[in-house]
Amino acid sequence: MSQVSVFLCHKSKDKNFVKRTYNKLNKRLNISFFKSVEIKPWIDEKNFTPGNQVDPTISQQIADSKFGVIFLSKHGIGDYQIYEIMQFKQRVDAEEKNKVVTKDKVVIIPILLPGIQDVKDVQFPENEVIQKALAKIRKVEVDNINETEIQKTIEEIKKFLGGYHWIKIDLATKIFWNEPFFKTLEKAIKDPIKDNIPIKVPYAVSGGIALTGVVLLGTIASAIANMTSKPINSTNVNPTPQPRVSITPRPVSPEFKFELNRTIESGGNFNHGLARVRINGQSGYIDRLGNIQIPANFDRVLDFSKPDNLALAWEYGKNRGYINNQGKYQINPMYGRNMAGQFSEGKAYACHVSTCGYIDRNGKEVIKRKYPGAGRFSEGLAPVKINGKWGYINKDDDFLIPESFDEAYQFRESLAPVKQDNQWMYIDKNAKPVIKEKFDKISYFSEGLAAVKQDNKWGYINRQGNMVIPLQFDEPKDTPRRFDCDATDITNNKAECKNLDNRHDFSEGLAAIYMNGKWGYINPQGNIVIEPQFSQANHFSERLAYVCQGEENDKKCGYIGHPFNTIITKTLDGSVNLRQIPNIKGTLLQKIQDGSSITILNETINSNKEAWYQIKVNNQFGWIRSDLLQ
Repeated sequence: MSQVSVFLCHKSKDKNFVKRTYNKLNKRLNISFFKSVEIKPWIDEKNFTPGNQVDPTISQQIADSKFGVIFLSKHGIGDYQIYEIMQFKQRVDAEEKNKVVTKDKVVIIPILLPGIQDVKDVQFPENEVIQKALAKIRKVEVDNINETEIQKTIEEIKKFLGGYHWIKIDLATKIFWNEPFFKTLEKAIKDPIKDNIPIKVPYAVSGGIALTGVVLLGTIASAIANMTSKPINSTNVNPTPQPRVSITPRPVSPEFKFELNRTIESGGNFNHGLARVRINGQSGYIDRLGNIQIPANFDRVLDFSKPDNLALAWEYGKNRGYINNQGKYQINPMYGRNMAGQFSEGKAYACHVSTCGYIDRNGKEVIKRKYPGAGRFSEGLAPVKINGKWGYINKDDDFLIPESFDEAYQFRESLAPVKQDNQWMYIDKNAKPVIKEKFDKISYFSEGLAAVKQDNKWGYINRQGNMVIPLQFDEPKDTPRRFDCDATDITNNKAECKNLDNRHDFSEGLAAIYMNGKWGYINPQGNIVIEPQFSQANHFSERLAYVCQGEENDKKCGYIGHPFNTIITKTLDGSVNLRQIPNIKGTLLQKIQDGSSITILNETINSNKEAWYQIKVNNQFGWIRSDLLQ
């Protein structure tokens, strides 16, 4: 098998996109498309060997690479990019001078990322940065590089880069082989390879059209593999509709966002760009790149709440308190086991001895302690227990639904699951039973459906109570939530954690289901999107889901990315702001109302450590903050 080396030249601020490019080139394309050509991409943080010197390693890799893919964006040219681009230029100049035959020459592939329209608009760094880069290349002292040489270098780079046909990446464009930029890149890559490397036609793939980050990858694939005029397709995008009455597993292998790792013992959902993880018996938080943002110094932590951005946390043998996203206690530890709930709608229930009330984000009591049971606020109401029964209060502590239920949980999508006379049902905000069927277990409504259990099998009903996805999924063997309480019920001074088994709830268009001892994911039509293969699986949140493979003695855990790029928006406030740049100070382009269809093109973490999505909506491009979507 022949190897083709591809050097990915980029600025650190574009690292997220380039890393995904690297991963797909290194894994997906080599496996899926090539038999006789192995793509060997090179990126600093993936390929550096510890102990090696940086500059000589980069220089050698540039000398050995057949292709130099230069990414430029609105972020400008980085310091090491100057170093790398100048070495590529030197190599090109030397090959021209020595009249190297075309098929042996280095091939430069210039890519303009979204947000910049012309190479002439690229910003250069300060002169001191260019000065240091030139000193490295020429192996002289920095002081030997004067202002004239710096300006000359800038002009040389502009002329060098300006001599190429640039490929503009429009990540919202559907991919067909006959699009102009595919033709351009095909000519740049295929011609110098096809004469001296035997190419085989890749495997035929059927299904929907792949989008987003595979634009560049598909382009390189088409060029190197000498493809026909058929589109790339993906087995996990737009699956073929199947009848609701049955499920046929389909072989789907989603790309893992983070590599599965034995050191991660458990993980939570992403909220505000952070997810809880447990490592070596201690808990902390990681960001979307897998970096530790809040050290694992706690015995236990819960997910951060939306939009309050606080989380319950505690150390072994100590009380519970609430931390902020800096890992500092905003409300000091003062609550015992199961005696405090997560924040919701600006309030959290908090209990002492045998009664519960509600506190605000500063820890101030805003509803006096008088209830021997309490749950989270949702849609303006919270379940509370008094006189041995559960009812609902509003934020002014007025009873809107009298106490008459044996168990009661928060409202979601205007319906609440309650238990009365040993029978589960759903009520509306007028306390009227809307769905009253004999189910062994029920869960919350999410995205129009609710998971219900009967005869030891799970299925889904709609808001009319009709079974739309039949009872066919198994009862999971793994333990449900232990510490994340929907409500607390205090009896004889003992606080009992009450919650519904919500592991099957829909989130971001997918729900986790359990079949034949493994977890997988279905869509609202009941079709399997990610086949059962996990020993543990969480909800999707902010486009990521925590999963595990293997059992306790040989378990590996990590996060997988969402298989779909197009979603329907749902927010806490009914709309989300589309901004020109990934920052709340960016120019407001429009307000995107709930129910809008958006295509997620890219993502980044800004300087404030906030996760943002680049999207296309109504033929307009912009950025939205990831945590604002439900």
